[in-house]
Amino acid sequence: MKKLKSSFKNMVLSLTLIAMIMSATLGFVYVSTKDKIEKAKEEDQLKLIKLVVPEFNNNPLKDTSKFDGRIFYLATKDSVL
Repeated sequence: MKKLKSSFKNMVLSLTLIAMIMSATLGFVYVSTKDKIEKAKEEDQLKLIKLVVPEFNNNPLKDTSKFDGRIFYLATKDSVL
């Protein structure tokens, strides 16, 4: 196999090819782990809510309210606040 001549054009093409391959790899890893990361974040948030709120049987992450730019998680037990 013949070695390519080291020229600016060949360097740019090589770097472009490497960047495209790495971008595709990074995109694949992001798409394949996105759901797992979101699920882990939700589980962590629920653990933290359980530390400060006594008992609840709803999903406070689904029952939220916004006020003054802040998010409030409404934890209820048997539909009672």
